[in-house]
Amino acid sequence: MVDAVVSALLDQLLSIIRQQVEPDIRLVMGVENEVTNLETNLQAVRAVLVDAEKRQLREEEVRRWLDELKDVSYEIDDALDEWSTAILKSNIERQAKGVQNSRSITKKKVCLSFLFPCFPYSQVSQLGYRLDIAHKIKTLNGRLDDIAIRKDRYNFNTTTRAINELERPRTTSIVDVSKVLGRDKEKENLISKLLCASGEEKDLLVIIPIVGMGGIGKTTLAQLVYNNNEVKAHFDKRIWVCVSDPFDEAKIAKTIIEQLSGKEPKLVDLEALLQTLIESISNKKVLLVLDDVWTYDHHKWEPLKQALQLYGGSGSRILLTTRKKEVALRMGEPDHLTELEKLSEEECWLLFSQVAFSRKDKLKEKEFEEIGRKIAAKCAGLPLAAKTLGVTCTSKLKRCFPYCAIFPKDTLIDRDHLIQQWISQGFLDLKKDIAEKEMAALKCFESLAMRSFLQDFENDIEWNAVRCKMHDIVHDFAQFLSRNESSITRIENIQQLYGRRTRHLNLLFPSEANESLPILKAKYLRTLVVSNIAAINSSDQFMHVKCLRTLNLSRCFIKELPQNIDELVHLRYLDLSHNLELKDLPNTVGNLFLRQLYTFASYRLRWLPKGISRLSSLGMIKEFRVPNSNNNEACKLGDLWNLDNLLQLYIRGLGDAEEHVEDAKQAPLKNKKGLLNLTLYFSSSSRKIHEDVLEALDPHPNLESLRIAFFEGFTVSPSWLMSLTTLKRLAMLDCSCEVLPPLGRLPSLETLDILALEKVEKVGSEFLGIQVDDNHLFINSPSSPSSNTLFPKLKKLRFERMDALQQWVSIPRGCKSENRHLSYRIMPCLQSLEFVSCIGLEELPDFLPRTPLQNLIIECSWVLEECCQKGRGKEWPKIFLIPNIQIS
Repeated sequence: MVDAVVSALLDQLLSIIRQQVEPDIRLVMGVENEVTNLETNLQAVRAVLVDAEKRQLREEEVRRWLDELKDVSYEIDDALDEWSTAILKSNIERQAKGVQNSRSITKKKVCLSFLFPCFPYSQVSQLGYRLDIAHKIKTLNGRLDDIAIRKDRYNFNTTTRAINELERPRTTSIVDVSKVLGRDKEKENLISKLLCASGEEKDLLVIIPIVGMGGIGKTTLAQLVYNNNEVKAHFDKRIWVCVSDPFDEAKIAKTIIEQLSGKEPKLVDLEALLQTLIESISNKKVLLVLDDVWTYDHHKWEPLKQALQLYGGSGSRILLTTRKKEVALRMGEPDHLTELEKLSEEECWLLFSQVAFSRKDKLKEKEFEEIGRKIAAKCAGLPLAAKTLGVTCTSKLKRCFPYCAIFPKDTLIDRDHLIQQWISQGFLDLKKDIAEKEMAALKCFESLAMRSFLQDFENDIEWNAVRCKMHDIVHDFAQFLSRNESSITRIENIQQLYGRRTRHLNLLFPSEANESLPILKAKYLRTLVVSNIAAINSSDQFMHVKCLRTLNLSRCFIKELPQNIDELVHLRYLDLSHNLELKDLPNTVGNLFLRQLYTFASYRLRWLPKGISRLSSLGMIKEFRVPNSNNNEACKLGDLWNLDNLLQLYIRGLGDAEEHVEDAKQAPLKNKKGLLNLTLYFSSSSRKIHEDVLEALDPHPNLESLRIAFFEGFTVSPSWLMSLTTLKRLAMLDCSCEVLPPLGRLPSLETLDILALEKVEKVGSEFLGIQVDDNHLFINSPSSPSSNTLFPKLKKLRFERMDALQQWVSIPRGCKSENRHLSYRIMPCLQSLEFVSCIGLEELPDFLPRTPLQNLIIECSWVLEECCQKGRGKEWPKIFLIPNIQIS
């Protein structure tokens, strides 16, 4: 954990030092030497942190040394952030006064530095700030000097580390057999299946699946078998392929050829690759391991399988590992399936101690056996959990994962909120822009999910949210790693809420509480999460928590915020969502340096103050309320010009009045090249106003996700819709449309959700993007006018609560092309199709059997359920080839 803090701090410092700067903006004479010493000290302590963090479990003195180092590191970080914020705020003031060209200023790279500010700042007291920061740096460096000197007492081993990239781990066949525990019975059983053949199986290709949940040891078992001496001697050739997701048959074929020939093939065409593969394995007894298979696609799997089956030598075998039993049964032989059980508690303890304690620490192992066994017992029999709990994660995960201890056990964690909080805490690379930070945070989240640290995922389509939970043992481990830094406190004794080193605090008030937020004197606090409070009464509330980066006041009953909230100079994340009593925000919010602002579902909040338009660093607003045009205190759509870093924008209250049309025309969405996610919620009004407002908004073509709700127009088809050539996700909710727009012409659309469009009676050819003229069909695609592919990238399609929907027909009866579907490729990538509460739907399109559809779900759609009954329903011939059909 300390390693991650120091590494991030040092990376930031080095990036600042390497910049070219002008002499007139340097700090006070002599401070540059202090900064150089600071860098040297940080480099020196970072070199020993891997060893120090291992030894802190058993050496109290080392733990105290690390705690001191962490405290100083956080204070250095605060100094950097405070200086940076002062400079940025000064520039925002200059922009507002028109001293410089606002457009050129906001596009300059912001330097997160106390040392070499990126901007001139005449209105900041330069000498005062320089003297202040010089004093802080000198003081902090003196403390760091002492810490760096004392490290030599402990004879730490030094470590040089490369930068770790977060990605799905690629497995290999290599395994240290001496460190594998358990699985003897399963290993012998698998070896027997590989070596022994009787009767008909002697000359056949046998496929042997290993199935089990993530982290249970499938890959390790396959490695053991693959490297067994008897197995090595039995097969002419052995090949190991890490498949992962997606199943890429060409890539798999290339890997097989490369391992057999020792050279990477230059071929691209699948047919040529398969011919080369056949030549390489002809009449050879082959063992092929396909590790980490996630998906089954008959069309991709069969060519590979047949090449091995028809041309490999007698007795060839395929061993595959997968988490999904369904994949194992479809690709392999049910009689040969090996389903792994969990390890015993004793085996988990042995594995944990093997990783946590080196051989020379065996005496210490006895001392920590009791707590170690408790941790191992909570690994739920998962080898990967035992191993992971015994080692450290990548530097980014070392900070991101322990932060999760701020959430109470069994709490649903919103993915987007979590990654935004990571960003607000500065856990991601400071050199990256906002979009790159979001991508890095998402990779961290996915990495934790891959390690099974996050589980029980649920996708809330209507609220556009992905949520998950942490296993109790994983939460205990996160709490253990964060030690004194994170605290979840039920309000009983105010004096015991937090300790001196508490940096992340979650105060749990009873749901019926009618209390005010207590004044917290916690100057090191960086995260404060509070729920169910009635008010923030004191203007002194924020005087003692000035290091806050994340403030979550969601689901409270506060009516207003103190005017002096702008004293929280480090604040980056402010969540005021679900505050049903909140009516106004102070204009001083505009003096902050926020990156994320949530006011979602605070329904009495009438508008956002005009000061919001100054927050040029904002990456997310959820939600922006469209005010009346005569409100001079409110921020309007036309005031968003300076918010060039917006990635996500959620607008509520559109089309409430006729003047909103003009306001929408002033909205600078066309200029927001970085805007990727846009949500538009309309208010009750007339069809004409809604259609005019939607037409006027006109977002930039870079948009990737669009949600439209409560729209009252005839159809959702503004002139700019087909220009969204990078749009991947589209959702339409509770709209009064009568006809669906020509969405089949969107070239990049992958996910489409259509919910509660209760006036749509038929999904017809217009939905695909087909125009009918004199019984002839025409297709017009924005990417290629002559393209005959409709919905070329669509993978997931969901219809829900479509009460009036009865038919889905692709081509009208009587058209000349009615029997020539093959001239049109329709949904060639479709994997999932859902119908939920479509109570009148009775007909599916004729093209459905020609899609690669893998999953069909029909729930609470009684007519369609009857029509799709196996063997007797009139729609059954259209769906019987789909591998997974779920009918409630």
